[in-house]
Amino acid sequence: MIFPDPLRYVKLPPAERWEFLAGIGWFSRCGVDSDVSRDCAMLSISSPDWEDFTLERRNDITAHLATAHRNREHEWNKVAKGVRAYADSEVFPRMIDAATALGFPNTVVHQVQWDVCSFIQEEIYSSWRVPRFFNRLADIYRTGHLPCGWSGEYPDGHPIKL
Repeated sequence: MIFPDPLRYVKLPPAERWEFLAGIGWFSRCGVDSDVSRDCAMLSISSPDWEDFTLERRNDITAHLATAHRNREHEWNKVAKGVRAYADSEVFPRMIDAATALGFPNTVVHQVQWDVCSFIQEEIYSSWRVPRFFNRLADIYRTGHLPCGWSGEYPDGHPIKL
């Protein structure tokens, strides 16, 4: 992973913690043992509620860094740029091909991109005990499903998958 400027505070964990994303069978099990129908999943993943929910989870990470690790949160943007460049080249081409082949709308692609980048950042900052949410979504992607909602009151409950 290449960053626009050297990182001062962040020490990257082993890359295998996120490299599995490059080999995922994207959406290969959607519709098999799913929690919702495809139509319900598309409505949910495109809804402002799901977008707001995942934004709040990412804000949980940055808020933790800002309060518990003041200096370290200043590198967030550098890390984000490096993560996005890595994902754009190594992860997203296969995911976009799979989404296109299944006729998923662009909202699905954008949500997966958000989730994947958030997961990698969560992994990078995990040694600072950031709140963990996106790792749960990564587990769903790893199994070939698409997370598209949350059942229950967060942090209790569980992700809903197509």
